[in-house]
Order: sequence, then C-alpha cells, then structure tokens
Amino acid sequence: MLRLRAARMTPRRHMAVRKSLPIGKRPVRTYANDRKPNPTMKMGKLINNRKEIEIITHDEFKKLFVEDWMKVWDNDRIAYTANKLAALAGMKAAEVMGLKGCYVFNEHLFLCMQYDSKYGYRPTKTKDKCNIPLPASMIADLNELKKINGDGFLFPTDGGGKPVSKLTVYLKFHKALVNIGIPKEQISERKLHLYAWL
Repeated sequence: MLRLRAARMTPRRHMAVRKSLPIGKRPVRTYANDRKPNPTMKMGKLINNRKEIEIITHDEFKKLFVEDWMKVWDNDRIAYTANKLAALAGMKAAEVMGLKGCYVFNEHLFLCMQYDSKYGYRPTKTKDKCNIPLPASMIADLNELKKINGDGFLFPTDGGGKPVSKLTVYLKFHKALVNIGIPKEQISERKLHLYAWL
C-alpha cells in the first residue's frame, strides 16, 4: 500500500494523492470528510392526518344488487352488471370495461386485458393473467350480456365493438347510490367511487 509522508508533501499535493486512490484504499478519515450531510435530516416528521375510509356497507350492497335492481339502476343492465362485477371480483374499472365474452366460462372468468379510451385494448396494468371464480348469479348476468354481444366486449356502446366509457359507469353508479337513499353530499364525503368495493 502506498504510504504518504505528510511532512514532505504540500497539503494540496497530499489531498490530490488521497483522492486519486480507489475508495477502498483511501484513509477512513478522508472518506468521512468527503461525505455530504443527509439532506432529509432538515425535514420535519410527517403528520398522521389520514381519515377513515368508508366502503359500501352490506345493507347498501343488498339494496344496489339483490333487491329490485331495475328500479335502482334505471333498467340499465350494463351499468348494473359492470358495477356488480367490480364489487364481487375486485376488478379495476379498465379491467371490467375490457372484458370480452370469450373470457367468460362456466364458473370463472379469465382476466388478461383491459380497455381505456387513451391506450385502447391492452394487457392489464400488472401484466398478470388470472382466473377469477365468480358466483353462479354473476356468471348468469355475464352470460345474458354474452348472448347479446357474443365474444366481443361485454359492456359495449355499439353492439360489442367498443366498450362504454368508465365515466358513464361511474356516473350511473353515483345515480344508483342516490336512488337507494345516499345523499350526494355523503357520497362525496365518504368518497364512494368504483374502488369503494375493495
């Protein structure tokens, strides 16, 4: 190892030799002097001011989907089925919109694609493919749409060619919440949206 004689070297030369050495061979005190202070030490601690998240209750779910759904959803089978699927399967809105009839089977559906207006029909956000088991009543609802739209999109605007927008389903979900007796102020206060099922 190179020994430095501080007595014979000027301070400038001495520092130049030290900095030219690889990090592992530098003297410890020089390495410690080269480090900069941690900038996060000046930051204050984060405040824990999170609010409680309120999801759809069991009674509200029954009012939306079990009882007279035609009255609650204004006889809109697409909005009713899309929201019921999101509630039971925990799917994202784009995954629900991207579901095609060819991926619905007797006891499950195969999730591999999603649809949004910006990027179109593409693989899911996580690129994961999975089988999602569903109750018989949900499969029956999906099969009703499959009879109408075939192997195309199950929630279409034009008979299977292109799905309805997420905004349309979102607005109809809010209207259904009002129809079961939840005031608009409470909807925004509880932050109820398509992900309120999770």
